[in-house]
Amino acid sequence: MNALNILADENIPGLELLCGHWASIKTRPGREICATDLIDIDILFVRSVTAVNSALLQNSNVSFVGSATIGTDHIDIDYLENAGIKYAHAPGSNANAVVDYVMSCIARYYHYDELFNETVGIIGAGNVGRRLANCLDHFNINFVIYDPFVSLKIPQQVNDLDDIFNCNIVSLHVPLTVDSDHSTMHFFDHDELRKLNDNCLLVNTSRGAVINNKSLLSCINNGQSLNLALDVWENEPNISWDLCRRADISTPHIAGYSYPGKIRGAEQIVTAAQLFFGIKQCTISTENLVSVSDFTSLENFFIALAEIYQVRHDHDLFKHNLELSSEPAQCFDNYRKNYSHRNEINYEPL
Repeated sequence: MNALNILADENIPGLELLCGHWASIKTRPGREICATDLIDIDILFVRSVTAVNSALLQNSNVSFVGSATIGTDHIDIDYLENAGIKYAHAPGSNANAVVDYVMSCIARYYHYDELFNETVGIIGAGNVGRRLANCLDHFNINFVIYDPFVSLKIPQQVNDLDDIFNCNIVSLHVPLTVDSDHSTMHFFDHDELRKLNDNCLLVNTSRGAVINNKSLLSCINNGQSLNLALDVWENEPNISWDLCRRADISTPHIAGYSYPGKIRGAEQIVTAAQLFFGIKQCTISTENLVSVSDFTSLENFFIALAEIYQVRHDHDLFKHNLELSSEPAQCFDNYRKNYSHRNEINYEPL
């Protein structure tokens, strides 16, 4: 077989090691990938910032698309299937890192002794939600989890969303959907936001449009007391800077940006491409991860987590960069592009 041609988002690591022996690789900034870049390209590897649709692919020779992300809302799957283009994504690849982020947010607001008096509300029982649940369960922290599509058969699963609104900590872990009976577009709008407890810690690491950002800003401006930890935003990178300034924790969509998670995501889509083209597979070795089950106390876990990841560092540095930048949207993307090496803790799903 002649060498295949790959075009990839420049923020996907490890591709030279994984593909260099069987393909020619070109990279571009993800937001800048366009139809003219795809001349003579066989394989397209993207992340969440590239819209993959007919406008991008209809005049190309691309036969395989891989997205090194857990979400697929940026991919027109119906178009790919109708056009006979194989696709793959990387569910669960960065789930550990997202749990690190959420637990770091919680540690920012609660001393470990205080958490045993709280109940954490988890919305979404996918790879991230179940890992977060396992972490909380391991330390005997109360939680409830809501997901109308998944049955976990555990007493903490609730069927009524109102049970989530009784919690002082709420964390969102759902895909962005717009065409189902349980659409998550603006899932949290004005009415849902007003049901949250005063001083509730609301964490969103899913997709920005799961929360109506205009409604959220309106609620805050009208005096509702919420502690906001927002990693995802509507209209990235041109986000609501007013909301960004009002949030207690603001980060530029980096909750899942651990190095092991990125490598895992790259390996998943490359493996799918190799299977599709009948190419021998290879992997990249990453360092062994400490597991949440290794910790016997929440106090020791928080100490170890702080050595691996502190959300306040990202918040402070991102806000500092914004203050110095005349182009906030570019600052948002540059922070992601130049993100430093970060490890993660291993959380098995509940």
